[in-house]
Amino acid sequence: EVVPYLNSVLNHSEEINHVRKKLIVNMEDSIILNKVNINNINNQSFKFPLNCLISVTGVSGSGKSSLINKYLYEEIRLKTLGLRSPNQSIIPNSIKSIISLSQSNNKSNSRSVVATYIGAFEIIRKVYAELGTIYGLTPGMFSFNSSGACDICCGVGELDDVVCHSCFGKRFKPEILTIKLNGLNISEFLETTISKVHLLEDKLGYIVTTLKKLGLGHLTFGTLTNSLSGGERQRLRLAELLISNFKLLNEGGLLIIFDEPTQGLNILDIISIINIFDEIIAKGNSIICIEHNKYIIENSDFIIDVGPLSGHMGGRNVFSGDYRGLINCDASITGGCMKKEQSKLTNINRIINCPVPASY
Repeated sequence: EVVPYLNSVLNHSEEINHVRKKLIVNMEDSIILNKVNINNINNQSFKFPLNCLISVTGVSGSGKSSLINKYLYEEIRLKTLGLRSPNQSIIPNSIKSIISLSQSNNKSNSRSVVATYIGAFEIIRKVYAELGTIYGLTPGMFSFNSSGACDICCGVGELDDVVCHSCFGKRFKPEILTIKLNGLNISEFLETTISKVHLLEDKLGYIVTTLKKLGLGHLTFGTLTNSLSGGERQRLRLAELLISNFKLLNEGGLLIIFDEPTQGLNILDIISIINIFDEIIAKGNSIICIEHNKYIIENSDFIIDVGPLSGHMGGRNVFSGDYRGLINCDASITGGCMKKEQSKLTNINRIINCPVPASY
């Protein structure tokens, strides 16, 4: 049992290590933050090359969030608004806008479903309403949060944890459910697996494609967001960002900040995330990740390590460069940890390739 398990660990690591071809960074085309002073960061300078994947690393409390979510974000926000910053930052004109996806950006509620979270419900309601126009039905009535909701359960689908005896969990009034598209009423459509959804229009096609790329095709548009696993919720947040900023992403010049985007994700999820990152970058955009996950770090084009420790013992630009340089930086705790992980994999490889005694 041990040898197959070790093989599995090694194979997963090899799969991740080879998942991405790193880009050659152009340091001449960079955001430059000169003499940064914020919280525990004192008089430090940082360069962020554009059109690539950057990981900002360091122990908790080292100053990563202060640097990225507060200082960098505000500098670029001012630039995109045409306002002058009092600091000495250099922001290339190619940066047109900035988006931050932090751990606090969660807009779901107890009645939120996948369709409402990612903005697909408006499209779905509109299509069904067009079919129901002759009956005086409007898009708003094809929502279980409006006048089209079941009168008994108020669109919840149940009463005291028991399926509603009026709508039988369908959440809508009978007259709403008489309208059908391709043989499905709106309740049935919302409960259809996303990977099997018949596309209603081009924009919904992009939404479905995005969800499938992120490994969310097994969900339905009617899935309650509060029933999702941590990994599913994290990927849905990324999907919402990609869908709601479709135009900006395709125009290029967008800088996206992710705060631990791999939180709650397994190895296969991370592969999906990295592939999506490459698609974003290929359109002329840039990505900065505040990250602890070793797979994202080792697949990044450029790494900035803030530290070496937390609080007053942190806040310094310990290292800036590629992954190879990081693991050979004696001053970097992150680099030391990554080097140990590589050593562990080497030891696993030795164990796997050792002859196994016949009595094993």
